[in-house]
Amino acid sequence: MSDGETTEKTSRIPLPEGTVPVGIGLFVSGFTSYAFFKIGQLALGKEDFKPIVALWFTTFALVPGFFMPVEQELGRAIAHRRALGQGGRPVVQRMLPLTIGLATILIVAIAASSSWLTSDMFDGHWVVTLSLVLTICFYAPMHMARGIASGSGRFAAYGTVMAVDGLVRIAACVLLWQFGVTNVGAYAL
Repeated sequence: MSDGETTEKTSRIPLPEGTVPVGIGLFVSGFTSYAFFKIGQLALGKEDFKPIVALWFTTFALVPGFFMPVEQELGRAIAHRRALGQGGRPVVQRMLPLTIGLATILIVAIAASSSWLTSDMFDGHWVVTLSLVLTICFYAPMHMARGIASGSGRFAAYGTVMAVDGLVRIAACVLLWQFGVTNVGAYAL
């Protein structure tokens, strides 16, 4: 086979299933994260927005480390059972207590260190510490939903979950900014 034939054959290979919807979801998520930080800084000023930056830095450090393995294992196990013609409910039922347990560990750790987090990381804004707890409560089931969607081959749903996360955050941020809200807690929640 010549190089021309190889190039011709490989150029006809379609993208792997789900590439486009997941890619769109990732793009929307990334763009809205960037926009959230820009608009939030415009609304509050760079200095007053620092607790929100610290909140999202902490979130992006903790959440993937604790919940991405849940998402990946859930997706892998459901896909395996789907290939065997079996349902995914038993996998979800086994992963749910693990996910709740991981979220509980994080919430207890946040509660135990809340005075330090509030004073040193979040510039004295207790509502930002509360927002970190709420973020854990939101992202735990979101990662389960993404694992279920990917394992079930529902990549449009997977991409939608990613996109909606960012779109809700930026929509709330834009509304707060347009109404002249300058309270750090409002942007944290």
